[in-house]
Amino acid sequence: MRSRKGKSKKQNHIITDVHDYTQIQINHDIHANIEQLKYLLGDSPDLVARIEQDSPVPYAYAYLKSLADENSVNEFVVQPLINWDKPTEQYNHNLSSIHLIKKHIAVTCAFKTNSRFQEVVDSILDGAVVLFIQDSSLSLEIPVEENPGFRKIEEPKIQTVVRGPREGFIEDLDSNISLIRRRIRSPKLRFIPMKVGKETSTKIVVSYLEGKEDQDVLSTVMERLRKVDKNKILDSGMLEELIEDPGYTPFPTIKATERPDSVAGEILDGRIIIVVDGSPFVLITPATFVSFFHSAEDYYEKFDLATFLRLIRLLAFWVSIALPSTYIAVTTFHAELLPTNILINLAAQREGVPFPAFLEVFMMEMIFELLREAGIRMPRPIGSAISIVGALVIGEAAVQAGLISPAMVIVVSLTAISSFIAPYYSFSGTVRLLRFLFILFATFGGFFGMSVLTVAMIIHLSNVTSFGKSYLAPVAPFSLPRMKDVLIRFPQWWDKTPLYKFLQKVKKRARRFEQ
Repeated sequence: MRSRKGKSKKQNHIITDVHDYTQIQINHDIHANIEQLKYLLGDSPDLVARIEQDSPVPYAYAYLKSLADENSVNEFVVQPLINWDKPTEQYNHNLSSIHLIKKHIAVTCAFKTNSRFQEVVDSILDGAVVLFIQDSSLSLEIPVEENPGFRKIEEPKIQTVVRGPREGFIEDLDSNISLIRRRIRSPKLRFIPMKVGKETSTKIVVSYLEGKEDQDVLSTVMERLRKVDKNKILDSGMLEELIEDPGYTPFPTIKATERPDSVAGEILDGRIIIVVDGSPFVLITPATFVSFFHSAEDYYEKFDLATFLRLIRLLAFWVSIALPSTYIAVTTFHAELLPTNILINLAAQREGVPFPAFLEVFMMEMIFELLREAGIRMPRPIGSAISIVGALVIGEAAVQAGLISPAMVIVVSLTAISSFIAPYYSFSGTVRLLRFLFILFATFGGFFGMSVLTVAMIIHLSNVTSFGKSYLAPVAPFSLPRMKDVLIRFPQWWDKTPLYKFLQKVKKRARRFEQ
């Protein structure tokens, strides 16, 4: 009975409506403030709350040890307050007591005062220490170092290069911002902080270079971010799906990269980037179709080699989506297109195969997709062995059993290798979907069906936009001055040539005509 009475008496000062705590004011009693904070945070096990009554100015502090570095808290906040012997001046109201506390805290960064519990909770969830003072209706927010729980900066796992920087983004927002600032040391570099997600309150940063950004794209990005109405945003991939242009398209309209050098280059080209706390992938807007064939390494190699590699990637794109369907079309509808020797050889290989060409291709493609997914989901040392050995063993066994032809193994292998050439993983997923569409159209229409699908795909691409900008730019609408970095990577000294100066004049005339 006593414990129940004591508990009810202690909860008299606690407001239990946690769904609307935005208007809860800070109490003059430090005990009531700590109890209110524990109630709002559900008495979380990582919440550290201490009350000091013997101090010249009674105070209480609270922080989350999972977010704030405890060594910094002890060194710069707790120890100076413990060593405080007596006040050197009187305190009679809120500001004087807060100023008195500030003098004995070793933190040199800016303090912030809060009057409502919403601000207190937001501060604690950002990794700060909150200090309550007896007989004061204000709290003191003390920023400290974050808990170093994130992994160290290391080489990107997905977008690897032979020549170029070996640093990649990590899950820490501040570390990612520093990686960008180290590459663009300009006072015009802007970072706009925001929060998305009702429950997660995920911190994001919108970055651009002032003077080079497209104002229409920037305003569109900010407007869509403000309209995000979701409870949880845990990764940049979740945010990407919410801010894309309306309408369905299998093609990615936002680029995601884990390379700081790629982000720096995009910012210098006038694009807008979005950094999401907790995600090693940074979003780049707007994106164009040809930009997915560009690699960061293109700008570190000689221009002729970089151009050759871009053309190889474009060729690999068409091979990966059209080679299996071409095999079906030739063997089923257009055998007369093949030379006689090759036709006889293919017919001899397929003589004992019990399946039609469509089922043969579909079966092998599905087996390869299973092997690819197994290689990704399994532990890295085992996954790589399964994907390689599995493909060899299953392919050889299927040929010996007479289920598929040897030519089919070659087709699937070339298709798989071509699909891995895409520099961006999101674009390789699009290639996989298009491949099955081409297989379906080739099954019923041969080359005619493939041509219909190709025309439909081009029409679809011409209607796709990325934050209001054409997805096929600068090819459609055509812009000659911007063609210098589409498929051909021009040399670094290109801006010194007479042709470049001529194109700049054409560009200025076009702008005057538009105005």
